[in-house]
Amino acid sequence: MMSRMFDSSQVNLDQLEIATPRLLLRPVTKQDLDDFHRIITSPGVSEGTLSFPRSVDLEWARNRLEDGIKKMRDGLCIYMHAHPREPGNHPGAVGNIGLDFIAKHNRANLGYMLDETCRGQGYATEMLTAVVDYAFDTMGMHRLCATTFTWNDASFKLLTRVGFSHEGRARQHYYKEGEYIDAEDWGILASDPRPWKD
Repeated sequence: MMSRMFDSSQVNLDQLEIATPRLLLRPVTKQDLDDFHRIITSPGVSEGTLSFPRSVDLEWARNRLEDGIKKMRDGLCIYMHAHPREPGNHPGAVGNIGLDFIAKHNRANLGYMLDETCRGQGYATEMLTAVVDYAFDTMGMHRLCATTFTWNDASFKLLTRVGFSHEGRARQHYYKEGEYIDAEDWGILASDPRPWKD
């Protein structure tokens, strides 16, 4: 069955908000710099990504954030921060999540990060289930993909929990910090079961 094709021009960034029981997800703005810097410098973020160095100063974070905002305005992606609906629970955003569009194939690559102090509380599951629902049910995406490194057990468990299938290992797929490393490929289709909806 052919689903409708995703059209990024239909995404109104100024009105986009995704609410979950505990979180409010909204596109990042320049005012999110401090939160963004805090999240991307959390332990494990550099180790789990390709493009975030081990040492990140505020200027690097500002350039990266502004680049992401420009890409959003160009219709290439959505990058969101997840804020507690009751701000007293945590100062600022608990994490971020993004979809990089491959529009001609009606799919997107998923990425996410969580502040160190917010891990192990179910926030990542809450973020991912909300964004998967939004991508499929509102945006009309056909497929979402994710890539993890072999040592990222937390992401392995998270993606499995939210219905992604482990689709294989790409051997020595990336070059990071002087060595070739394997990548684990994940995917979920709009037609796949979503465990939180059962």
